[in-house]
Amino acid sequence: MSAMIDPFGRRHVYLRLALTHRCNLNCTYCRPSGCGTVTTGPILPSGSILRLVRIFAALGICKVRLTGGEPTLRPDLPDLVSRIAAVQGIGTLALTTNGVTLGSLAAPLRRAGVENLNVSLDSLRRERFLKITGRDLLPAVLKGIGAALEAGFEPLKLNTVVMGGVNDDELLEFVELARSKPVNIRFIEYMPFRENGWSREGFVSHERMRERIERVHRLVPVGQGEHTGGVAKDFSVEGFRGQISFITPLSDVFCDRCNRLRVTADGKLKTCLFAPAGLDLAKALAREASDAAVARLILEALASKPEKHPEAEELRAGQDLPMNEIGG
Repeated sequence: MSAMIDPFGRRHVYLRLALTHRCNLNCTYCRPSGCGTVTTGPILPSGSILRLVRIFAALGICKVRLTGGEPTLRPDLPDLVSRIAAVQGIGTLALTTNGVTLGSLAAPLRRAGVENLNVSLDSLRRERFLKITGRDLLPAVLKGIGAALEAGFEPLKLNTVVMGGVNDDELLEFVELARSKPVNIRFIEYMPFRENGWSREGFVSHERMRERIERVHRLVPVGQGEHTGGVAKDFSVEGFRGQISFITPLSDVFCDRCNRLRVTADGKLKTCLFAPAGLDLAKALAREASDAAVARLILEALASKPEKHPEAEELRAGQDLPMNEIGG
């Protein structure tokens, strides 16, 4: 099968695969206003997921990240992880979670084959965590982070969406976590999705984040993102065990080196985070198309991948899927 190179010469080696629509949090920036915590709808069965991973691996995908919703809500997760990890060609298997159930799952996921783990955490203050997520579950998340470190996930990546007037006053508190722990604090610029409350006033650029942090700590650049899809700007702090990173989808776009594709929980292919879900892979599998036929459909979809995503104001006015249905 042909390698996945789009019309702009970008080779795609990274697949983000959503396992469920469901989530046990209700984060304000992730879901449309008023949306509940449980999203219903069909999801790909495990057999279809494994078949798609094999097809993508044959096309050149070597890194898979499992997302949601909240992937740990999928009851067959450890078994599914072990089967994906065994697919020939998959060199890295990663997972992004909100950490709520990680206390009991971190070690099983490590044993099953998850190598890289990201935990979403947008506040270290219990009342604020409740306001952002709709659930008073910060103690459970902190317990899960501890379990992940004990299970050997080092460095453990902590993803923090920085929102002006909401949690941007906690930057230094998050940085402090990296002093003695092997964690990578990743500050992510607030992105506009359908009805998620994004505004220019609430947007904090990575330059502003860095300027605030450097009033206290000197940040030293440490190389570039990994070839399998890293897009973060990474920094060390002298004397700190962990690192600090910034992810800059709006202030310093990285579309020119994008090498990832996304599959939603119901089997739709997205060639760009902000592009409409296009190819229905679930339907192709249901009509018993051959692996070669499905691969051709994927390559045809890739041929229409945009060069870059629209500007923020256009994204805010769009009607694409909310973040919780895309899988990040």
